[in-house]
Amino acid sequence: MLGAIAFGAAADALMHSMPAEAVRIEALAAALFARLREAIPGLKLNGPLVGRIPNTLNLTFPGVLGESMLIALDLEGVEVSMGSACAAGAVEPSHVLLAMGRSRADARSSLRISLGWNNTAAEIDAVAKIIPAVWGRVAAAEPLSEVTAR
Repeated sequence: MLGAIAFGAAADALMHSMPAEAVRIEALAAALFARLREAIPGLKLNGPLVGRIPNTLNLTFPGVLGESMLIALDLEGVEVSMGSACAAGAVEPSHVLLAMGRSRADARSSLRISLGWNNTAAEIDAVAKIIPAVWGRVAAAEPLSEVTAR
């Protein structure tokens, strides 16, 4: 009985804090996107800037494969995904990005970055430095035009 009461109280507290938390996370995501767009020429946001899920960025990184970025970022401690949460582990380009009119090459160069309640401005600052550095290394080591020609 006490467990049910505690769960109800936690759910009530969460429900009241969600709007403010959504605003905070959306601001973090917007700051990250702005910093990445400044640092990576040709970076594209897949989807609208306004009216999207506030905690998620789906970005096309020009000239690199998403798989290469994903592995390199993982080695730096940055967790990203190549597709939607429900398509985790899929090798094919995102059918959603293809339906949005993105090319197969763009879809294969895209990553999803999801933020959560525990993310801080300091983490966003760190990631905003790591991602462009990783993109530069991956682009220099394995240009997409050479990879897709194989």
